[in-house]
Amino acid sequence: MKERFSMQKEFTASLKLTKANLLSPLLRALSSISKALFGRIDFSKKASQVILDARQEASNREHDTIRLEHILLSLLKSEHSPTIEILQNLESDVKSLQQQTETETNKLPQRHEITNLPFSRQAEQAMKAATRIAKDFRTKAIEPEHIRLAILKTDKAALRSIFRRFNITYERCCEQLKRTSSIR
Repeated sequence: MKERFSMQKEFTASLKLTKANLLSPLLRALSSISKALFGRIDFSKKASQVILDARQEASNREHDTIRLEHILLSLLKSEHSPTIEILQNLESDVKSLQQQTETETNKLPQRHEITNLPFSRQAEQAMKAATRIAKDFRTKAIEPEHIRLAILKTDKAALRSIFRRFNITYERCCEQLKRTSSIR
């Protein structure tokens, strides 16, 4: 339990850094969480960038935590993203999905005195789920696709509703990922 608290403290401390020197400590914190819980597995540079972009989304909107909506927006805004390719292969309207996610994100409460941006409880659970998914796929690193699949498993009603409207399911995305990616 002390080790988990120490990891949370290290992770929280890493989020207080400026953007210029944030990547390395954030990578270490994310990796220490996944290693402690599931053995040796790291977040890839692309997955780490998704988290940094999600943090920036939350910061720009003056939100108090990094939530699933921020992470999903980060995934949807990534150029040349397998997430975009997979959603297009599922015949999903990615722009509309992004707009609906933006609308939900704008509904989140704001806080003006932001000194720290931790993950929300649901976002932290999604990161742990992404680690398990990466292990299930037998990959050496957690990729953005694993994060997206973890978000699809969420119980967050607003996101589930959006996914239903676009006929996006965990099973369909997982199958599409297996067909189109080197991640298996």
